Parts: sequence; structure tokens; C-alpha cells
Amino acid sequence: MKILIILLGLLTLLCSSWLLANEAMEVQISVLEIPSQSSPTDEIVGKGVSQVPNWVTWSNIASLGTLISALATLVIAWLTLTSARHAKASAEAADRSAKLAENSIVVAKNAYIASERPWVTVTPTLSSDLVKEEHGINFGVDYAVKNVGNSPALNVHVVYEVVTLKVAQDQYSGARQRTDQIGESGAGEHMGVQLFPSEQQIIRWKSPLTNDEIEKGHNDWSRENGYLPSFSIIGSVFYQSAFDAEIYRTGFKFNIYAFGVRGNPSISNVPDFEKTYSKRNLVLESCSSYKGTIN
Repeated sequence: MKILIILLGLLTLLCSSWLLANEAMEVQISVLEIPSQSSPTDEIVGKGVSQVPNWVTWSNIASLGTLISALATLVIAWLTLTSARHAKASAEAADRSAKLAENSIVVAKNAYIASERPWVTVTPTLSSDLVKEEHGINFGVDYAVKNVGNSPALNVHVVYEVVTLKVAQDQYSGARQRTDQIGESGAGEHMGVQLFPSEQQIIRWKSPLTNDEIEKGHNDWSRENGYLPSFSIIGSVFYQSAFDAEIYRTGFKFNIYAFGVRGNPSISNVPDFEKTYSKRNLVLESCSSYKGTIN
């Protein structure tokens, strides 16, 4: 906008200079056209007037010079505007190149970390029978954690909850939120074990299913037919890498079922029992509808 105003001003100055030059030429031409009278004075005037054409010629030259100067100024202004546009375009191109280079560095770094960082898998297995106690049912679970990545996994630990299927459906997000919060705080406090590449360790836990949880998880069918409500293990294995401060986790959800209940070869709810129920009749099945968080 400023360049446009300057150009308009210069154009106005050019027109004004041209008009003034034309007016000067008309005035001198009118002097030349004054009728001469035969007198000595007129001869002197005539002699003075006879010099006017030279003066007019110099005026024309001056006007032409003004015109050329104005045109040159317009050319310079146009070049300045073009140069400014090119400079702006070059600056924008340089900025885009810098951002692309920065993004390329970030992508290359992330790709390197992803290929070289630890990746930990988790496989739970029942390690003991179901045992009825005063406050509920206890059973042992062994979590086999293995580093399938290319660098050591630090602060590896498992956090989980045992919930009935009904509660899991109603409060699943809450269970995930609680286990994530505990797991991340544990990593920050350097809890857990270290796993070198291809190394596997067993993390053993006793898992309680409280009477209150069982009562809330019952439905009419399980209560009337003498079964325990379906229950699940929800949690994650948490770990860290030497490459960054990120807390990585692999989530899981396994349902616990019983084999061959009442002649049914398929898996189903665990029947209620007095004291113990053998782990040989139980299976942990990975929940197909649950996508464990892996990051």
C-alpha cells in the first residue's frame, strides 16, 4: 500500500511538471506573437524577443530532464517493490526449509528410538488354585515380562486390578485410570526390575477378588445357578528406556473362565466352591474386544 501511494505521488509530480513546462512554452510563444511596431524601441524589444526561442528550448530540455528523472524514480520504485516481494518469498522459503529440516530431524530421531528402544510384552498365567478366605477369593498370577526390543528396559513393573465383568463394563475406564496412575508414579520412583534385550523375568502377584466385588458382579443367572460372576484382570506393564524420559506401557485384559463345567466342554463362569478350586480347570483368555495400549 505504501509503495502504491508513492507511485501515485510520483505520477502526480510528473503530470504537474509536464503541465508547468507546457504553460511556460505557451507564455513564450505568446510573446513571440505580439505585433511589432516600427520604432527603435521595438527593434530593441524585437532583438530581445528574437532570443526567446533559445530560452524555450532550454525549458523543454529541463522539462524532459524532469520527465526522465520521474520515470527513473518510477522504475526504481518498481524494482524496490519487486525486490521486497522476492525477499519476502525467499524468507518464507527459508523458513519452510528450516521447518522441514527440523521435522526431518524429529522423524529420524523418533524412528531411531522406535527401532532401538525396549519393547516389553506381558503374559500372565495362573500360579495357584482359587482359595476362599474370609474377605474373598485369592489366587496367584505369574506375569512373564519379556524385552523383545534392542536396548535395556528400566523400572519394569506390573500394575493391575481384578474386577468382575459387570464392574469392568461399568467402571472399566476408572480401572484403567487407576492402574495407569499407579504405574506411572511407580516408574517415576524407579520401581521394578531391569530387562536386557531378549531377557524374561517372572513377576509374581497374589490377586484378591473381594466379597464386595463378587456381590456387585453377580447377575440373576450366576446367583441362581451357583456360579461366581465372570471376572477379569485389567492392567499394564510399565517400563522406561535410556533414550528418553517417556514412560512406556503395554496394557492387557484377561478373563478367567472354567473348563468343562457340568459336562460343557466350552469355557464358562467358574462354579462356586467351598474352599479351593483347582487352577487346572481354569484358563486365562485374552479379551479380543480389548486393545491393550502399547506405546
